[in-house]
Amino acid sequence: MDNRYSIVRALLIPLLLLLPMISCCAQSEEKVHVETIKFSNPALGFQASLTGLLQVPIAQGKHPLVVFIHGSGKGTRNEYQDLFGRFLESGFAVFSYDKRGVNESTGSYNGVGPKNSPMMLPLLASDAFEAIEELKKRPEINPDKIILFGGSQAGWIIPIVASMSQGVSNYIVLYGTTVTVGREIFYSKLAEQGSMPIEQAQTEMDKYTGIEGFDPLPYIFKLKQKGLWLFGGRDNSIPTQRSVQLLESVNEVTGNKCEIKIYPQAGHGLYIASTGQTEDFMPYVMDWLNKKMK
Repeated sequence: MDNRYSIVRALLIPLLLLLPMISCCAQSEEKVHVETIKFSNPALGFQASLTGLLQVPIAQGKHPLVVFIHGSGKGTRNEYQDLFGRFLESGFAVFSYDKRGVNESTGSYNGVGPKNSPMMLPLLASDAFEAIEELKKRPEINPDKIILFGGSQAGWIIPIVASMSQGVSNYIVLYGTTVTVGREIFYSKLAEQGSMPIEQAQTEMDKYTGIEGFDPLPYIFKLKQKGLWLFGGRDNSIPTQRSVQLLESVNEVTGNKCEIKIYPQAGHGLYIASTGQTEDFMPYVMDWLNKKMK
């Protein structure tokens, strides 16, 4: 009997220890409703069926919605997954989707350069617009509180989407730029792909005589929504100094003060090379956003 009891006890104790963890996980999952969403973009000649993931807090009522906008590359619905929980905990619903031509989304994936950017960036923006139009119909979503969130290339796309959709109330851009596509690529070749110091590369941009491509400034000038732009002071991919100067000129002319935050030691992705860590920008983002939601 003693041996059998010892064996049973040895088997049960690990299971008993696991029960609180299993219960905790179940309760956590019950707080959020997760649903795969399919929507289409009927853009003539560029039709696509896109697939994304909608996550909504179980709490009753209409929730503000954060729509995640891709950076460059073949982004999927998981591109920003490390950030989803921070928004969900604060009562925001979140939606992310596979970029056209990537994973479960149809259509053709294309990179963005100076020549094709006047066509490609509005097309990518129209994908986000169609997602918003679809999600605004849902009873658990507040159609007047749509927040756009994205990094890098999303800095060009978000102003287009915000100018298209009446439901967009705020937007947040991480390490995006306000210069043209051509000048950003020129700067990146000097400072990121080359070895030119970023201060010198900023001034060398004035010598650029190539194709400008898409220019986000006309869209940014039109925006009525409040925006937050986060930059890295040591970014060798996008020209922070020039981007900030342009945003400040928009603020001065329009009076629609978008907020600018610079992390002096951070590079692209808000990554700090000297420490090997990324800036913890989310407390700042959530504080700013919660104030705007009041």
